Amino acid sequence: MRRNVTLMLCLAAFVGFVRVFAGVPAMADRPVTLPIVAISGIVVDSDKPVANAIVLLSSVSGPNLPPSRIVARATSAGDGKFTLSLERAANGNYVASTTVGTRLGYARLAITGGKSDPEELQLDIAATPTR
Repeated sequence: MRRNVTLMLCLAAFVGFVRVFAGVPAMADRPVTLPIVAISGIVVDSDKPVANAIVLLSSVSGPNLPPSRIVARATSAGDGKFTLSLERAANGNYVASTTVGTRLGYARLAITGGKSDPEELQLDIAATPTR
């Protein structure tokens, strides 16, 4: 057993030696780039765009469960449009939501293989009754 451990340590040292002299970077030296999924949409009140609405993207762990954590945030521009950015590795179900006063607008979406379904979101706060 001790002989196998010694042999494995010698082999690991040899591989590291070859990498250094062959110019192969170690795993820690390689840059990690994760593609980003851009989710765009618009916040509207009936047909009028809503500016400066905060839009939150939350992950959902089941079909009838509430959102579990916020994974992205954006603010709508003057024309009501927004873009959320999310790492592609995060496949799953999500809810995009916004509140303006006491009204709520939301949309469900799924991300699979770096694509959002639906691709364009519309968060309509007019569908929520006011108090």
